[in-house]
Amino acid sequence: MAALCAALADHRGAMWDAGRFRVTSRYSEQAAERTRQTRSAVTDPLVRVSLLVPEAAPAARRAAGAVYAMRDATTAGELEAARAAAVRAETELVDAVRSALAGDGTVRGVLPG
Repeated sequence: MAALCAALADHRGAMWDAGRFRVTSRYSEQAAERTRQTRSAVTDPLVRVSLLVPEAAPAARRAAGAVYAMRDATTAGELEAARAAAVRAETELVDAVRSALAGDGTVRGVLPG
C-alpha cells in the first residue's frame, strides 16, 4: 500500500510538471520522460494492492486513473482541479484499504505479524 501511494505521488508530481509545460504550450522532453518512468512505477504496486486487498481494487484503479487523467487538463485551473481530484482519490484508496483490513485484520498472501 505504501509503495502504491508513493508511486502515485511521484506520478502526480511528474504529471503536474508536464501539465504546467503543456498548458503554457511548451514541451519538455525531461518532463515527458519522467512521466513515462513514474507511470511505469505505478503498475507493480497497483497490481499487488489489487490482488492482496481485492475489496480495495476498485479504489486503487480509481486512484491511478485520477492521476492519469491529469494529462487531459488544458488550462492551469483544470490541472489544479485534476491534481486535487487525484489527491482525493488517493485518500479514498487509503480509506478503502483501511476498511478492508478492519474486516478480519489480514491481507491475503501476507503472513500476519
